Amino acid sequence: MIPLRPYQSDIIDRTREALRSYRSVLIRSPCRSGKTVLTAHMLGTARTRGRRSWFVAHRDFLLEQTAQTFSQVGIPFGFIAAGRPPFPTESIQICSIGTLQRRLQRYEPPDVIVWDECHHIASKSYRKVFEWARRARHVGLTATPCRLDGKGLGEFFGTIVYGPSESDLIDQGYLSQYRAWAPETPDLTGVHTLAGDYNIAELDVIMSNRKIVGNIVRHWKEKAAGKRTIYFCVSIKRSEELAATFNAEGITALHIDGDDDTATRVDAARRFARGEIKVLTNVGLFSEGYDLSSQTGMNVTVEAVGLARPTQSLSLLIQQACRVLTPKDFPGIILDHAGNLGRHNWLPDDIREWSLEG
Repeated sequence: MIPLRPYQSDIIDRTREALRSYRSVLIRSPCRSGKTVLTAHMLGTARTRGRRSWFVAHRDFLLEQTAQTFSQVGIPFGFIAAGRPPFPTESIQICSIGTLQRRLQRYEPPDVIVWDECHHIASKSYRKVFEWARRARHVGLTATPCRLDGKGLGEFFGTIVYGPSESDLIDQGYLSQYRAWAPETPDLTGVHTLAGDYNIAELDVIMSNRKIVGNIVRHWKEKAAGKRTIYFCVSIKRSEELAATFNAEGITALHIDGDDDTATRVDAARRFARGEIKVLTNVGLFSEGYDLSSQTGMNVTVEAVGLARPTQSLSLLIQQACRVLTPKDFPGIILDHAGNLGRHNWLPDDIREWSLEG
């Protein structure tokens, strides 16, 4: 059983109170603050009251991590996800949004739906399920209640329940102190915008500059040498190139991405945890919700992150940079090689007001 922290209990109490006035409530709490744990306790209580609940996520590894957390808390569950054991009689189901939106005709809406990373809810597949289950109680979870397309979430949620701020959790020792450097800003003159963010193909050309790649390794040696580091890259090719450059400098590095199977990801994470690999480079894997400790069953502390993908998305920046706030006895290191901190005028402990409006 994973005990609740005081602020997690407080979030649960205020969410239950809000659900008396609203059918849909969004919980905004920082990355690394344990939103899945508080959800497990919340749904466990709903189960004892005879209510059926779904937890909905959009990535396979999030299903895995949620299942591990629910097992640790001691609540039984089934899956609505391709290739996973269904146990349809269980009152709690962990659902893949992709599988769920294709199989809705097989089910009756549950009493409660919890939406992980709920800033995705305006997308087509999420909207389909939400509309189908309008009469359920809905709880959204996110550290970043904003979207790159500018759409507000007020269409889906009636109010926001705020957890503690990043600054609060740093002061209380639940998140790490940090130090941030922005050693360079790439020249993005001429790079176009596509679907609200920079054109990836054009970014790929910019970030392939050998000077930029070399500076990334040089600055890592100056500011984060020996620290377990995750780098966020523009493309698989750039990620593989950066890992190869680190290895050529005698620094053990490995590229992994969302297309790797579970066994490959777990093996890489365990080698990272043991210190056999100092640098993991990736594309689209570690930003939203990926928990190395849950994946490996080991305590894995991320000591530094490197930002090597320019982005116009504040949400993506927060999800990436806050990986370094894993609790530890020394400050985490943020190395921004993409100009993102200045572009968004943001640091992890800034106090920010969020809104459900577009």
